[in-house]
Amino acid sequence: MSTYTVAMMQIRVIPNALEKNLEHMKQSLKLAKNADIALFPECCDLGWASASSNVLAQPVPGGTTVQFIQEMAKEFHIYIVAGITEREHGKIFNTAVLISNTGEFLGKYRKINLVQNVEQMYEIGDRIRIYHTPLGKIGINICADNLMSSIMIGESMAKMGANLILSPSSWAVPPEKLNNEYGKEWIDPFTYLSQKYNINIVSVSNVGPVIDGTWRGWSCIGNSIAVSDNGKKVLTLSYGEEAEEIHFFQYES
Repeated sequence: MSTYTVAMMQIRVIPNALEKNLEHMKQSLKLAKNADIALFPECCDLGWASASSNVLAQPVPGGTTVQFIQEMAKEFHIYIVAGITEREHGKIFNTAVLISNTGEFLGKYRKINLVQNVEQMYEIGDRIRIYHTPLGKIGINICADNLMSSIMIGESMAKMGANLILSPSSWAVPPEKLNNEYGKEWIDPFTYLSQKYNINIVSVSNVGPVIDGTWRGWSCIGNSIAVSDNGKKVLTLSYGEEAEEIHFFQYES
């Protein structure tokens, strides 16, 4: 077996600020030296469920957003999984991309379990696959795809042979819950999958405010989570609207 490192890129995402967010991703990668793969949050280009999605979303592949990420991966010689906003034939998707350390576009995943009454701007994804890479067999999903109600998505990836699931997320809480304990709704399904299939799961959330839509006024709070070692090892990053953090998670493949 070989050991690899995931850089958990828990960064601030500014809603509707495409250029600033892409530049922040690039600057953050300077702190991810020696990692094999960098995992960024959900919709880290425009912010999750942001109003600009219908205007600024780009094609995947081929659009300027994914091209920028490809150039980053090539410059820093690192694999990247990042959540971005995709446009295809007038439809908008909440998408995650996988880019190789030479900048090659390897594939994408479109979120399936959309949050009702919040993510109405996105279309539902319709496929699951595994990526065979030098870093292992990688499955990719997004945020609410990991809830127990949609655990079949992670189970399908595990049954397809994945030894690592990477999940861009955007975990948000209302003001009255900002200081409450958080994470059980994710640790439970992650632990279940890890125990049952001996699989590693890493999910990274952004930090910062939600300013559009039904959840306007909520806060994205980081608290990114990794579970490994048959569910026995649980790593949780810092919590809060300002809790930017980059942490390195090691797994074997």
